[in-house]
Amino acid sequence: MLGLRQARVLVMATSLVFLLPFVSAHGDEASSGLANYQVLGIAMATAVLAFPLFASKFYTDNSVFTPAVFSFAVFTGMVHVLLGINDRILLIGGVSVLAILFLSISSWMDQKKTKISRLALGGVTITMFIGYFVSNHDLHYVLEDYLGITTKLSEIALLTGIYKTQVTQNKEKSEDVSA
Repeated sequence: MLGLRQARVLVMATSLVFLLPFVSAHGDEASSGLANYQVLGIAMATAVLAFPLFASKFYTDNSVFTPAVFSFAVFTGMVHVLLGINDRILLIGGVSVLAILFLSISSWMDQKKTKISRLALGGVTITMFIGYFVSNHDLHYVLEDYLGITTKLSEIALLTGIYKTQVTQNKEKSEDVSA
């Protein structure tokens, strides 16, 4: 269960994210924004704090996303929002991920809405994954981009989690019908 102290830390961390200076997609360049390692740290902290909050307050057997999928989505969404302050395409992707997460915990979801939410999150994630490699043609840059690689690994884990959850629910549904 999330205590009052942990809730305060989560609120402070989230508030800090919105009070940060602008960042750029290439944070290592000379800019007034955050460096890539700072974006990585903020996104990781937010995702780590989101896991127990989601698991204790919002997760049930009928939830749209598991706590792990939720946490991976928060991570990739935060990275894209922080990098997207100067790049609208990144911002749209990050806000889309966070909006799907917010809708999944704030509104009632039947089986149809649950499936649509999973497809929407999977679609946005696949689009961001492909978009990264389309916009970065230089293999040397991709191999040195630890923030991009970490985010893409998170997106792979997110997609795997969505797939496993859907397969498990389909299997349980088919077992209930046959019983």
